[in-house]
Amino acid sequence: MPTLLQYLGFLGGQTADGQKCQTDKATDSCFVFVGQAAIPVSSMILYVQAIAFFLQFLLMPLGSLGDYDRYSYKLLAVFTAMGCIGQISPVLLINDNGKYWYVMALLMIMAIIGYCCTLIFYAAAYPNISDHLPAVKRIASNLSSTFDQIQLAKEQSRKKVSTMTVMCASAGFLMVSILLSGIARIPWSHGPFLTGGYTFGDTPMYNYIGTAFCGGLWLILAIPYFVFSPKGRRGPPFPTDENCWKFGWNNLVLAFRDVRHYRQLFKFILANFLFGDAVTTIDQMMSIVQGELSHFSTENTVLMGIMYGVASICGCLFFLWLSRRYRWTSKTSLLVHLSATALIPLWGSMGIWSTKIGFRTTPELWLFSLWAGFFTSPLW
Repeated sequence: MPTLLQYLGFLGGQTADGQKCQTDKATDSCFVFVGQAAIPVSSMILYVQAIAFFLQFLLMPLGSLGDYDRYSYKLLAVFTAMGCIGQISPVLLINDNGKYWYVMALLMIMAIIGYCCTLIFYAAAYPNISDHLPAVKRIASNLSSTFDQIQLAKEQSRKKVSTMTVMCASAGFLMVSILLSGIARIPWSHGPFLTGGYTFGDTPMYNYIGTAFCGGLWLILAIPYFVFSPKGRRGPPFPTDENCWKFGWNNLVLAFRDVRHYRQLFKFILANFLFGDAVTTIDQMMSIVQGELSHFSTENTVLMGIMYGVASICGCLFFLWLSRRYRWTSKTSLLVHLSATALIPLWGSMGIWSTKIGFRTTPELWLFSLWAGFFTSPLW
C-alpha cells in the first residue's frame, strides 16, 4: 500500500517548478498539495502513518472493554472489517490519474488502524494460551515446584508460542509472496509499463490487484474465527454504573496515577511504544526507498518479501534453539534483537552524506530484507 500511495502521489504531484512529476524519475522531488501547503510525497506517506498512530491512540481506551461480555468479539469484528475494507478498496482507483491520491491516503490510514488493532486483540490471547499448555500446568500443579521454576516454565512456554506464531505468520507471508511473484512473472503485452519489463508485475494494475488480493485473503481467513468462536465465551458483565465511552479513559487515568508503584512496567510500555514506532517507521522508509529505486514496480519488492519470509523463519528457529541451548532469558534475546535492529537506521543514515551507500542501491535493499527478517522479525 505505501508503494501504491507513493505512485499515486507522483501521478498527481508537481515538481518544485510546477511541472508534472515523472514516475520514471522517482528519486526527484515531487510535491502534493493539501490546501495551499506543498508536501513532499515521501513526507506525505510518513504523515499518513503518523495520523494512523494518533487515531490508534484515541482508540486505545476501547481495549478496556475487551475484558467484558462479548466486546472483544465485537471490536475484533469491527477492526477486521475496517482493515479489509481499507486493503481491498484501492482497486476502485485502478484508473485514477493521481487526482484522488488523498482517497488512497485515507484508505491506507483505515487499513493501518484495522491491522494494528486486530493484531493487538489476537496477541492478547497468547499469554493465556501459553500459560495453560500441558507442560506448564504439569509444573504448576506439582507441589514441589518453586515459584521460580513455575515462572521459568511460563516464560519458556510464552517464548515458544510467540516464536511459533511469528513462524506461522512468516510462512503465510512467504506463501503469498511466492504466489504473487509467480503472477508477476506472467508475460504481458498491455501497458503502460513501469520499467519496460513487459510482465504483469511491471504494470500499475498489478499493485492494485495484489493489494486487493491480500485484503480478500485476510477476510477469508478471518471469517472462520467469527463463525466457530463459541457463543458462550464471554467475559464478566460490563458494570452497569459505567459508561462504555468513558470507561477506558477513566482506567487510563487511574493507571497513570499508579506510575510510581509500577515503574518497571511503565518503562517497558514506553520502550515498547518507541520500538514499535521506530520499526514501523523503518519499514515505511524502506518502502519509500524501494518505490523510488524500482520506479514503483513491485516485482523485486515481492522477491524481497520471499527472502524476508525465509530469513524470518530461519531467524525464529535459530533464536529459539539458541535460547533453549544456552538458557537465554527473554531480556538477553531482546538485547540481541534490538542491537541488530539499531544497525539498520545507522546504516541508512550514511546515505545523508554518501551517494554510494546508505540504502542508495538495490543490493542494499536485498541485504535489508535478509537482515530484518532474521534479526527483527523474531522479536515480535
